[in-house]
Amino acid sequence: MGIYRSFQALRARERESTDFVILKRSGFSGLAVMAPHGGGIEPGTMEIADALAAEIHTFYAFAGIKESGNGRLHIASVCFDEPQAVALASAAHTVITVHGSSGEEPRVLLGGTNIILRARIQKSLAESGFPCVLAEGGALCGIHPQNLCNRGTCGKGVQLEISWGLRSRLFHRLGQRTTRVREGPFGAFVGAIRQALTNSLACG
Repeated sequence: MGIYRSFQALRARERESTDFVILKRSGFSGLAVMAPHGGGIEPGTMEIADALAAEIHTFYAFAGIKESGNGRLHIASVCFDEPQAVALASAAHTVITVHGSSGEEPRVLLGGTNIILRARIQKSLAESGFPCVLAEGGALCGIHPQNLCNRGTCGKGVQLEISWGLRSRLFHRLGQRTTRVREGPFGAFVGAIRQALTNSLACG
């Protein structure tokens, strides 16, 4: 777990382009897909968020690029105040954050306060063969109003916690520092979530 409670505290001791990078891309859908713990912090989450956003949704990632010890760069979602992330989230109608959780069981834990979108994502993932459960409580439920996923203009977002076991199936050698190679299930996994996001936009 990280040692910083704010981006200002992190920036005072860590160097951009050496210890971390910030990546972003504008979309037009009103949705923002964000990976605040990308790179070596929670491996695979940045790549998943990037693929989900494609050229449609806004994309953001804060990625650890240290040779080791990237976990120290983890800022809790309720404290994540990197200015560019806050600005992008505040400009979006709905925010979806992509996180990595521990555990060998291949599953997705869905949190956040957008109950309708959570249900659509859960249904789409289940129909594609990916175990998915709703977070009903605990540290990963993502219901705090200051959680990054809930900082869009509608005030209700979705938090995806993807287990190590599932991410290991989506990437070859998940823990390596260089570019992660996507495995066969990656396309189906991302496609299932993207379909739920598309359906959400169509339904309003």
